[in-house]
Amino acid sequence: MKKSIAMKLFIGFLIFTLFIVSLSWVMFNLFFENYYLMRQKNLLLEYGSQFDSLYTGDVESVYEHIEKIAHSTGGDITVLSSSGEIRFTTSALQFVRQGNRASERNPRHSSDRSITMLRQNTFEQVLLGDKVIEIVTHPNFNVDFLVYSAMLSNGDILIISTTYAPISASIKSATDFHLFIALISITVGTIIAYAFSKKFTKPIIELNKITKRMADLNFDAKYLLTSDDEIGTLGKNINFLSKKLDSTITKLNLSNQILKKELQKEKQLDKMRKEFVSSVSHELKTPIALIQGYAEGLVDNIASDEETRNFYCEVIVDESKKMEKLVTDLLDLSVIESGNLALNIKSFDILELVEKVVNTLSPLLTKKRINVNISSDDKTQKSLGDATKIEQVLINFINNAISYSHSGSEILIKISNKNKATRIEIFNSHSEIPENELSKIWASFYKLDKARSRELGNTGLGLSIVKGILDAHNYPYGVFNSNNGVTFWFEAKNK
Repeated sequence: MKKSIAMKLFIGFLIFTLFIVSLSWVMFNLFFENYYLMRQKNLLLEYGSQFDSLYTGDVESVYEHIEKIAHSTGGDITVLSSSGEIRFTTSALQFVRQGNRASERNPRHSSDRSITMLRQNTFEQVLLGDKVIEIVTHPNFNVDFLVYSAMLSNGDILIISTTYAPISASIKSATDFHLFIALISITVGTIIAYAFSKKFTKPIIELNKITKRMADLNFDAKYLLTSDDEIGTLGKNINFLSKKLDSTITKLNLSNQILKKELQKEKQLDKMRKEFVSSVSHELKTPIALIQGYAEGLVDNIASDEETRNFYCEVIVDESKKMEKLVTDLLDLSVIESGNLALNIKSFDILELVEKVVNTLSPLLTKKRINVNISSDDKTQKSLGDATKIEQVLINFINNAISYSHSGSEILIKISNKNKATRIEIFNSHSEIPENELSKIWASFYKLDKARSRELGNTGLGLSIVKGILDAHNYPYGVFNSNNGVTFWFEAKNK
């Protein structure tokens, strides 16, 4: 089973707490009693030294100090002469004056107890100048006493005795209290360890969630907790990494999309090139075949009379003109599609340009008995553009209108102002173009009626050239079906 870092920290802190408490417990039980006994011995030595510095043989002068020592130690203080005579003792109902001997006192008295607790060998050591501290068991009461004995500066012997039982009781009380503190420490330590492990691992868990989201390429989540430690620095670095990865992957996706578009465009261009070559080949095949056929007829002298030979020559010339127009349109389209179309932007009168084109095409209009009706707003303004290129656009539109109009019909040309532009609409009566074909008529070599287009001499490039010129001018344009006919339009920018 996988353990979380919070659980590991909790267990670690708990083990550490238990170790410290256990070590404290062991150290306390091993050394506290000896330490406490040593402190008591040092205290007795200190009291003995103080008493020796103050005592000169006069009991009354050190009475207050004697009481202080007696109350502090909770024991008895006895002073003997070097021969064993009692000078005084704190255990008597009143002080025993100098000159009294221990044998003259009640043997049940505490002074006798002090004397009887001073063993012979100890007494001899004291007489030799040694300071002796020992634990002595009272022969009558079976109670242990801690007894300090030493020779004073004036030759008397000082005996300070205190019961050892209170010391043991104090140690036991301290042991019991230490056990209680240990249990409290373990409980509190457990709570603190749990709280600390949760708090410590919270930012780590948050960082883990963020990195999982990053692995799923989700870079929206950010590390919001702030701290100046290593985890805070790690959070800042992960935020920076997330931002950089998001930016890099976004750029890669964008580059990938652009690459896909380029590849798609390349495929489309390759397809268009193939279609273009196929269309050009098809458009050239027919006139070349006609020219070859009629030329061979002339060479083989098939046309025996003058009229037939003239017909053959007219066909050859007509087909040559169609080929010339096709080549010219191809050159124009090539310039437009390469982006090298140069525009000479100047101000021109669109109405005058329309009238000029209509006059240029008047022979075709007269031949088909087609009437042209031009209507214009009185507020028609000057337009900005390349007048020569716009004239080419008008020629294509009006020529198409003538080609597809019935004999004796009418072409309507409407010029009007619209949103800081001049709108030109060219209507001719013709069967409507299918809605699904309207967007296709601007493509190269597109012919709505291929048989009729061949008859009319259309190459299928005219509207492609128009589209390129109007796109270069950023002129809006389009076509729509209207009642009993079709309307082509574009809008030229006003000066």
